[in-house]
Amino acid sequence: MFTSTILAATLTTLASAASVSDTPHDMYSSSIAVLSCYIDTNRVAYFPQSVDCDRICIRVSYGGRSVYLLRIDHAINNPVAGGGIQMDYETVPADNYRSLIKTISGKVPLTAANSINYVDSCLSLPNSWIAQNRELHNILNPTCTWG
Repeated sequence: MFTSTILAATLTTLASAASVSDTPHDMYSSSIAVLSCYIDTNRVAYFPQSVDCDRICIRVSYGGRSVYLLRIDHAINNPVAGGGIQMDYETVPADNYRSLIKTISGKVPLTAANSINYVDSCLSLPNSWIAQNRELHNILNPTCTWG
């Protein structure tokens, strides 16, 4: 049964262009070093594709309900973590996720120590969403326990 409150994070397997098999995921990670203490970790998605500088927000829908999720990590190829729920998804403008970011500026919080390669690649695309909507913090790890 899908409820927006128990979707701690989503481990997603692509089934088709507009459908995914989602399973709850209880561990936080971020390949682009987003700081978990500044986002709603109940709204994180892990997709098989790598994270880019623009398409970081998706909307998943099931049974007439939908939630926005932030794509900040990628799953392994063909991830399996139990019985998934078939849901529709679409990439939506990243501004849809702003209400779930807990920074004063509303920008994506990244750890300065570990996100430099990602930030650099996004800065090479100056009109990308991340290039224009990111902030760096002097915190060593994405779970905010060091720094």
